[in-house]
Amino acid sequence: MKKLSTGKTDQIWPDANDYFYPDMGLESLFRTGVFLIDRDHDTIPDTRAYHVEIPDDPYCRKAWELLENRLKSECGNGESIQSRNVIRFTGTNEPSVRQFMHEGYAELRIDGSGDELLSFMRCFVRDYDRYVLCASMEEITMHLRYTFACRNSDGETVYQIKHRDRCILEQEYPVQSELDTVMRLIDEVQYEDHDLIFELAVSKPEEVRLAVKEEIHKRFPNAEVRVLNAYKQGFSWIEETCIPVLKEKHPERIEISFAPEGVWKDTDGRVPVRMASKGKDSQEQMELPVRFLQELYPVDDVLAEALRIDRDRITFRLSEEPDITYRLSAYQDDAVVFTDTYTVHTYERYFLDAYPEKGTVHPSTGYFRIRQNGSAVSEQTVRTDRDHIWDVFQEKILPALNACRINAYENGDRLSRSVIQIGLDETERILPFRQDRIAPADGLMEDLYFTALEYFEQYDLETERNNGEAGLIIPDVTLRTGSPACSLSVSAAEQIIPYHMQVCLDAVSYRDGQLVCRYAAGGVSDDVIENWRCKCNDGKLRISGYLSGKGIFAVNDHEVRICPETAADLDLEEIMIPDAVITPDMLDEVMEQFRHVRGIHVHVIGESYERRPVYAVSFEEKTGSRYEDRISRCSVLINARHHANEVSSTNAVLHLIKELLCDPVKQALIRNMNLVIIPMENPDGAAVHELLSRKHPSYKLHMARFNALGREFARDVFVPDTVHTEARAVYRLMREYVFDAVIDEHGVPSHEWEQTFSGYTSPAYRGFWLPRAVLYGYFWYSPEHENEMYSALTERIEQAVSMKISADKELAELNNDWKDRFEKYAHAWMPAMFPAEYRYDMIHYHIVRPQDDHSFYVTQKYPWLHALYYTSEVPDETVHGQALKQCVRAHLADEYALLEVIREFSDGNISGS
Repeated sequence: MKKLSTGKTDQIWPDANDYFYPDMGLESLFRTGVFLIDRDHDTIPDTRAYHVEIPDDPYCRKAWELLENRLKSECGNGESIQSRNVIRFTGTNEPSVRQFMHEGYAELRIDGSGDELLSFMRCFVRDYDRYVLCASMEEITMHLRYTFACRNSDGETVYQIKHRDRCILEQEYPVQSELDTVMRLIDEVQYEDHDLIFELAVSKPEEVRLAVKEEIHKRFPNAEVRVLNAYKQGFSWIEETCIPVLKEKHPERIEISFAPEGVWKDTDGRVPVRMASKGKDSQEQMELPVRFLQELYPVDDVLAEALRIDRDRITFRLSEEPDITYRLSAYQDDAVVFTDTYTVHTYERYFLDAYPEKGTVHPSTGYFRIRQNGSAVSEQTVRTDRDHIWDVFQEKILPALNACRINAYENGDRLSRSVIQIGLDETERILPFRQDRIAPADGLMEDLYFTALEYFEQYDLETERNNGEAGLIIPDVTLRTGSPACSLSVSAAEQIIPYHMQVCLDAVSYRDGQLVCRYAAGGVSDDVIENWRCKCNDGKLRISGYLSGKGIFAVNDHEVRICPETAADLDLEEIMIPDAVITPDMLDEVMEQFRHVRGIHVHVIGESYERRPVYAVSFEEKTGSRYEDRISRCSVLINARHHANEVSSTNAVLHLIKELLCDPVKQALIRNMNLVIIPMENPDGAAVHELLSRKHPSYKLHMARFNALGREFARDVFVPDTVHTEARAVYRLMREYVFDAVIDEHGVPSHEWEQTFSGYTSPAYRGFWLPRAVLYGYFWYSPEHENEMYSALTERIEQAVSMKISADKELAELNNDWKDRFEKYAHAWMPAMFPAEYRYDMIHYHIVRPQDDHSFYVTQKYPWLHALYYTSEVPDETVHGQALKQCVRAHLADEYALLEVIREFSDGNISGS
C-alpha cells in the first residue's frame, strides 16, 4: 500500500516544526534532527548532514557501515550533504555512543574497538529507538523530564503529591416560586363564580397543573379552568386542548399555521459559529424565523398516533394572521370540521444582561388570565421558576464566576470546577418516538453552560485581555417538588509548582548483549531517583510499560530492571465489549485484556489532566525500517470520544478492533496499512459524563463534552507545554505516523437541542437543533486537495458509506425517518441554516478552507502532509440500549466503508488515484 499524500508541494509552506521535540540530542539520532534533516518541510528526514571521521581500523569501518545503513534507511536513502556535524569513531574505550553539541555543530562520538564494538553496533542499529508506540527515545526523555519536574502521574507518585482542588466560593441564592405567584393571584380574584374562565400556563409537570386546576375549582366550582404547560405552549395546547376534540371529529388531514418570528435570515448552519463580537445591534432578535414551528416538534407524530392518520397528512404553513401564533384546522372531505387558535405568551429580554448589544431573546413564559362573559377581565404574566433562576444566573452567578476566574488568573491559579446546583419542579417526559422527549431542565442546563461560555468570551473581548480559563462549568438540576433553589460552588486547582531540572540521555552503552541507556538528571536528589527506581521496578509507574522490552535504563547510575513484555495469550472470545456507555474504568479493563492478544499493540500514549490513561491500539506489520514502516505505507488514525458526551464511538472502535482480529476477510482490509485507534481520547470528560448521567441518563450533557477543565483541548494539540495533557496524545501519534487519513468520530444530540433563553436554539449551533440522519460526515480540506484524485476519493467514500448504511435495514429506516423530520421541521424552511447536502442519499458536507496554522484539522493546517480528514456524526448525545447499538452499527458501517476506500486508493485500484 502506498501513501495517499506524497508530502511534496510546489508551494512554499511553513515548516511543520510543531511535530518536533525541543532540546533533544542522541534521542533524535534516527529521526529528524541534526544528523538527519528535513529539507522539504514534511517532517520526514530526507537528507543526511554529517561527515565521518574513522581511524584506520577494520572494526570501526565495519561498525560505520552498520550505522550508515541504518541512517540511510531512516531517510529513505536520501542524499548526503556536507556538514560540520561529525560522526567520530575513536577506536578506544568501552563501547558507547554519546552526542555533544559544540558551537555551530554536533558531534556523535562512538567509542569501542574490536569484536565488542561490532557486537554493540549490531545491537544498537537493530534495537535503538526501534518504534514502539509512544515509547520512542524522544518520548521516554520527555516523560522523564515531566516525571522529575512533577508534571505527570509518575512524578506525583514519586514525590507523593496529588492534584487537589480547594473551594473558593459557596453561595446560595433565593429564587421566587411561580406557584406562590399563582396562588396569590387566585386569592386576589374578586369576581363572582358566573361564566368565569381561568386560563393559566405554568412550567410544571401534569400532576402539579392538575393540582392547580383543582385548587381553582375548590374556590370557583362553576368556573371553566385550563392549565397548560408554559414550556412548548403550542405543543401543550394541541395535545391537551385540541386532540380530545379532534378524536371526536375523525379528521382526514390537519393543517397547522405558525407565525414567523423576527427577520427572515437564512445563514449557513453547517458548522458552529463564533458568537463573541463587538458592535452588534442590540435590537437584533436571536430566535430563528421558524422558532414557533420548532416549539411544536414533534407534534405531528403525536397527532398521527392519537388520531390514527398518516403523519404526512399533517402539514405546516406560515401564518398571515396578526397576533395569533398558531391556527389548527382539521379537514374531512376538504371541509373544515374543527379550527382553533392559540397565542404563545412571551416576554423580551437581553441574551446577556451585561451586553445588550448581543441581541434580544423572547422566552415563552407563564400567564394568569381570566375571562368572564366572553371578555378578558384580567391578564398577568407569571414568570416561571426557570425565568427566576435565569434572573439569578444573569445578575448574580455570572459576575461571581467571572470574579473568581479573574482572581484565580491574577494569582497564578486556575478554576477547576464550578457547580451551579438547581432544584426544580419541572416536566420530564419521554415521548414514544425515536429518542424524543420533553425535558426543559435539560434545555436549562444547556442554556446555563453555553451562555456562561459566551459571557466569558464576550467579557475578554470587551476588556481586550486574557482573564484566564473558566474551568469546568457544571449546571446540575435536581428535579424535585416544592420551591426552586439555586446555589453556586467554585473550586480552584491547587497548583503543583514544577521542579526545574534538566534530564537528558547522556550515553548508550552495552552490557551482556543489551543496550544500556544512561540518563543524566541534574538537580534531582539520589533519594528521589532511588524512589523512582523502586516504583518503576514494582510496575507502579506509567514508564514501566514504556520501557518494557527495551533494554537497561539508568538515571544517574540508578538502574531499572525492565519487566518483560506482556504475553499475548488471551483467547479473543473471552473479551466482551460492553453494550452500555463505556466509562474510563470499563475501558481500562478492556484494554488490559487486549494487551494479551496477538496482532495488536496496546499502549498508553498520554494521560489526562486528572492522570487517566489515554490508550491507543495499533495494527502494524514491521519491516525493519521506520521509513518503510511509517513513511512508505498508508497510515490511518481512527479517533474516538474526543467529545465525551458523544458516547457511541468508543463502543464502535472496540468492536472494530475485535472484528479485525477475528475475521480474516476484514483483516485483509488493513494488511500493509498502519492503522492506529484511540478508543477514548477524553477520559476526564467521560468521567464527568459518567457522574452526570447517573442523574440525567438521557440529557445531552454538553458540559461533559470537554476535559476536566472545560477545555476544547483540540486547540492544544500543537502546544508543547499545555496543562491540558490529553492534547499531546494525538500529537505523539502524528509525530510518528504523519497520517494520510484521520477518521474523527463524533456525535450530535439524539433529540431536540433547545435553549429557551438563547433564542430557543443554541446560538453557536443553530443548525444542530435537530438530528438530520443516522450518520453524516464532513470532509475538511484546503484548496491544496482540490484535484482529480481527491474528488474521486471523496465521491467513492460517499458511495461506500451510503451502501453500508442502506445494507442495514434498521439503520436505513431510521435514516429515512430522520430525513423526513429534518426536512419537514427544518431544511424545507431554512435550507442554508439547516443544510442537507445529499449525495447517494446520505449527507456529506465539504468544508474547504485555506491553509491555516491555527486550524484544528491537520488537512487544513498541513495540507501537504495529510490527505483526508473525515468527521462522522451520529445522534448519540446521550443514548443507551437499542439507540446506542444503532449508533455503534452506524459508526462501524462508516469505518469499514472508509477503510475499504482508503485501501482501494492506496493500492492504486481507482481511476484518478
